[in-house]
Amino acid sequence: MSHLRLLNKWVLTRVIQPFARENGSALVEFVVFAIPLFIPLVFFINTFAAQSFAEIAYQNIARQSLRAFVASSDFETGIRKIEYILDNSDLMPTPKYKISCPVAKCFTPGTVVSIELLGSVTVRKGIGGEAISGSEIVLAKVSERFDQWRED
Repeated sequence: MSHLRLLNKWVLTRVIQPFARENGSALVEFVVFAIPLFIPLVFFINTFAAQSFAEIAYQNIARQSLRAFVASSDFETGIRKIEYILDNSDLMPTPKYKISCPVAKCFTPGTVVSIELLGSVTVRKGIGGEAISGSEIVLAKVSERFDQWRED
């Protein structure tokens, strides 16, 4: 009989009592309530980071393209350099571009020239809905001045 009593006492102290304590209840409540709130936050931060990196990439390509245009000898060479840079960039799809400068004075020293990278944005309507292509928007816009000491 004493062996049975010792076994019951051992089972009670070693097996049942650890589960009867409430030491881990805070951890369980945290997992149940807080983790589901953090999952959307992680998705939001990930989306925001991806959008920021894309914006930085477009600004960088626009800056490189405009610098190549400004450093070229004539308009046609500048356009070919821009197209080469855009074709070899890892931007998908390849953005369109628009160059703005005074028509008669585009390659005159001191003239300000601007480039706009244009692209279309695809928006999904609802979860699993059809994709709707938006209108072209300006993805990046950069301006630069032709060198004041440039010789024509």
